[in-house]
Amino acid sequence: MVISSSAVGQDDLNDVFLRAFKDCTKDFINSLPTDANDLGIGTAVQTIVAQLNYDYSRLVYVINFIQDRIYRDGQWASRAIAVYDMLAASIDPYFSHPSLPLRGPFLIQHQLMKALQAQFTAMVAEKIWSAGFTYFLAQLCQSKESIGQLTPGIMLHIVSGMVDPAHLLSDGNLDRDHQCGWTRLGCTGA
Repeated sequence: MVISSSAVGQDDLNDVFLRAFKDCTKDFINSLPTDANDLGIGTAVQTIVAQLNYDYSRLVYVINFIQDRIYRDGQWASRAIAVYDMLAASIDPYFSHPSLPLRGPFLIQHQLMKALQAQFTAMVAEKIWSAGFTYFLAQLCQSKESIGQLTPGIMLHIVSGMVDPAHLLSDGNLDRDHQCGWTRLGCTGA
């Protein structure tokens, strides 16, 4: 089988662009401040959205990296809701899912909910839970006009997942760092 050099060259070029997109996304998201009034946040979100190029896998990467930052940085968790709302407001309404009848902001909501459920399921199996992620869940639970507002089904998934995890009451998972998040979810621990 003969592979044309232009096809190989195009694949290499696409890989270079994808790596550059991922590096820029990491840099932008990691450098976003916790200050809600910082104008740089809107610029960073607009730049990321402009580089999605209607590629759903890039959107998945952005959402997963935002979730990673929330997990690592509890101080940034409250800011992430505004970032998600900016993403939803900025995305082209014709940007569509490759196999589902979802477009525009609903893509962000769909992928965020998938990421939340997967991240929560993984977290409750861990010995020590992320205070940032639990706080983020609590804020989404209370949000009424955010693209990240939790649906009743996802809230039920989260609360039922907390009923019997092995580590709910161990290693400070309900200590003061987590307490405000769990209380907002309706779980007091005692």
